[in-house]
Amino acid sequence: MMIVIASPGRLLDHLKLTTDWLTKNLLVLAVDEADRVLDNGFEEDMREIVSLLPKQRQTFLFSATQTTRVEQLARISFYRPPLLISMKRREEKATVDTLEQGYVMCPSEQRLLVLYHFVKRNLKKKMIVFFSSRNAVSFHCELFNYIDVPCVAFHGKQKQHQRSATYMQFCNAPSGVLFTTDVAARGLDIPHVDWIVQFDPPDDPVKYVHRVGRTARAGRCGNALMFLLPQEKLFLKYLYDDAHVTVSEFTFDLSKVKQGVSEQLEQLVNTNYYLRTSARRAYEGYLLSYSSSQLKNVFDIHSLDLAAVAKGFALSEPPPLKLDLSQSAAHMNKKSRREFCHMKESKDKRRRLVNEQTLKGRKSNISGEW
Repeated sequence: MMIVIASPGRLLDHLKLTTDWLTKNLLVLAVDEADRVLDNGFEEDMREIVSLLPKQRQTFLFSATQTTRVEQLARISFYRPPLLISMKRREEKATVDTLEQGYVMCPSEQRLLVLYHFVKRNLKKKMIVFFSSRNAVSFHCELFNYIDVPCVAFHGKQKQHQRSATYMQFCNAPSGVLFTTDVAARGLDIPHVDWIVQFDPPDDPVKYVHRVGRTARAGRCGNALMFLLPQEKLFLKYLYDDAHVTVSEFTFDLSKVKQGVSEQLEQLVNTNYYLRTSARRAYEGYLLSYSSSQLKNVFDIHSLDLAAVAKGFALSEPPPLKLDLSQSAAHMNKKSRREFCHMKESKDKRRRLVNEQTLKGRKSNISGEW
């Protein structure tokens, strides 16, 4: 028996180009995490793979969610009516009872301040914070470490060995803060996570469920907090209608915060080239992600106050954009967005390396306790 494990793109390459790649004796085709495979843009590849394989075979599709596209893939993958096996009853809600879930209404200009406040108060806990882009992960991780709030970054742009080392380090730590993208939303089993913070809310209730599923595992208790702008409150209705999840409102008393912290953060970022460049990339990444959201009536790019958004990245004013977000970004596919972000990263790479050393060994001059 021979078992081949491959990504859709690599498998299709071999099926089309490798002359000795024979499939006439194929017995089984298994597609793991079919919903995620389709979300990552492999729908056409999967259709072509299925068409190139022998019809006489056994096929398994595994999916955490049953979406329309997964059903379409099932129709072309199976040549006889399939047997559907569900691991839970339909009336069950998508999250466990041991998970306490809440949200906080926070205007754009106060988002960074509230996150800083929340993380500092929970440094003895184990926390995962989700962002919508790897640039946002990088900026917030760089800034927080600079001001002596220790955290680690985890995103898809990192080398595999770096991600593996970070994963093992965080798994074995009794406490800590992990800043990440949705690369950590599924498939990772991190023990004893106390808090899931969705600093950038997902544009899909299914993604919300996957994110909060990193805590309250194996019968343990857990907590989840989601940041929402006031105009994003409609997302709570989608969350209830699609996932039967009810989220309570949390409040933060910012009057107890020592005055001047926001101003000090802004001064720090705007006077340090390395942090300022990182903040600008994070700002652009946030807007790109926002403009490409599927829920346009919730995450409407035209509803954002860009000056306030910039303040949320400790920028004194909105940096100029090289892309018309209202027109083109909403129609960019994932590959195009990756290429755009890569182009932005490469442009400042040389200067970043020069300035990186200036961050090492410095101590924070940010004052104030919460």
